[in-house]
Amino acid sequence: MIAAFVTFLTAILFARLLIGRANGVPQTLAALVALVAANAALGFGLGAGLAIRGGLDWLPAAKDGALHGGLLGLAVGGLAFMRRVTGEGEEGGAHDPVRALLPQRPRRVNGRMVVEVEPDHTAAPINPLPWAVWVLAVPMIVLELLFSAGESGLIGGNSGLAWRVDAVQHYAFSPDMMRAMLEAGQYPVDGMWRLVTYPFVHIQITHTVFVVAILLALGKFVGESFRGWALLAVFAVSSVVGALALTAVSSVHQTLLGGYPPVYGLIGAFSYLLWTRLEGTGARRYRAFTMIGFLLLAQLLFGVLFGTGSEWVADMAGFAAGFLLSFFVAPGGFEKVQAWVRQR
Repeated sequence: MIAAFVTFLTAILFARLLIGRANGVPQTLAALVALVAANAALGFGLGAGLAIRGGLDWLPAAKDGALHGGLLGLAVGGLAFMRRVTGEGEEGGAHDPVRALLPQRPRRVNGRMVVEVEPDHTAAPINPLPWAVWVLAVPMIVLELLFSAGESGLIGGNSGLAWRVDAVQHYAFSPDMMRAMLEAGQYPVDGMWRLVTYPFVHIQITHTVFVVAILLALGKFVGESFRGWALLAVFAVSSVVGALALTAVSSVHQTLLGGYPPVYGLIGAFSYLLWTRLEGTGARRYRAFTMIGFLLLAQLLFGVLFGTGSEWVADMAGFAAGFLLSFFVAPGGFEKVQAWVRQR
């Protein structure tokens, strides 16, 4: 928990210090790489130190801290990077949707008339999150609080110690179970609901904190453009597609749980938004896929260094589902698809 909180704060700090001061795409790219490396190293050290202090095996904890710290740094830094390269974070930039809605007044600077933004002193100190993001995040948070309280003996007595294990048995997704269902042609409810319930059950509190942190960051960005039902649809469809993709790999037998596949779906929706904005500005649209490219590179690097399972299959399938679905559920997306079909 401490490692998750610290690496989340440092990711924001590094994004402001490194990416915020970079000039041009090459420097911004180098700043993002430095951010991910620094946050992964910090996560490694925190995980190892806390494990040693608690009398636990330090290497698994250090690997987990490095992996999640690096991914969290990549998510937070990736958002800052893409805002930077698309011009959204520039002072008074034309692509800044917030500044465009604020009251403005012209003033003369160096013989030129410029527009100055009046600050809104009545605005909330913390930007509100879309309701759909809370619909997804609150169950994860509540369940983790219950599981952690039960494991610590605060509630539930002896039965509370097994709440997380019971939840994994009833709600985590099993590729072997799905293959058996497909072969038998029978689809019981307690097997089908796992396609959408596994993202809300996590293996430990650190896992939950990282997923929720990335969900809040990406969900706010996507939710500012997507309707609530569309954001929920991206999350649900990405969850299902990620699970089915893992099922399609016959050599995979591990249980799938945690919110990363649908979160990658939100990264797909995020990439779609950047893709359309870059299309409108005439810039190179491949920049929209910079974030997922870094995530793939990070997955490969962490896999080589620390060894990871096959979850990346579900993650990449979730990304593809989120990106493609956005063409139909984003505002004006379906009309764009129809226009593209007519042109063909």
